[in-house]
Amino acid sequence: MNTHVNTLEVDAMRAVYSPTLAGLAAIRQTDVNIAIWQRSLSPTITSYVQHCLTQQVWPGLELTSAVAMLPERLRQALPTEWGCADFVSDVVQLAEAMAEVSACQQVSVRLVRLDDTMCPRFHADNNSCRLLCTYAGVGTEWLPDGEPESAAAIQHLARGDVAICKGIQWVEQPEQALVHRSPPVAAGEQRLLLRIDRS
Repeated sequence: MNTHVNTLEVDAMRAVYSPTLAGLAAIRQTDVNIAIWQRSLSPTITSYVQHCLTQQVWPGLELTSAVAMLPERLRQALPTEWGCADFVSDVVQLAEAMAEVSACQQVSVRLVRLDDTMCPRFHADNNSCRLLCTYAGVGTEWLPDGEPESAAAIQHLARGDVAICKGIQWVEQPEQALVHRSPPVAAGEQRLLLRIDRS
């Protein structure tokens, strides 16, 4: 990953927004607790995800793998519908970014379909960092650094956005970790959430 991120602005919420994948490396900065790659999903990936969700062929997927072995592991586990190759490539590039940021060779990947709220309470993760991306449905909600929970304070990741969030084990003080939660899921709606951790 290109790590030339010095030109990215850190806002008052300790967040960095980037138009490129390389911007995720800004999470290494001490004054950043969330780095967000703002992007739109390709039509191919969107169609693949929606088809799998609609046909109810989406498996629960949770695996730990060396990054180099991840493409084959994903191809074996995912529905082999049109668009699968593009989807696998997308997950792999995010895993590679996470591995580079966290200096690891192995990652834990979880893809979960949700029709209710998985983690409804605001919380900080007890890890060093975590990558999140919502492929379908509403995105993760988070709070700016030090802000109490209120409707006005809540920030929202868009569908397709990629975020790397600092956890309690990265920061010197637990309150510096990113506070976030799963958003409410309306009746009849579904989310597809990707979560990548270092392993």
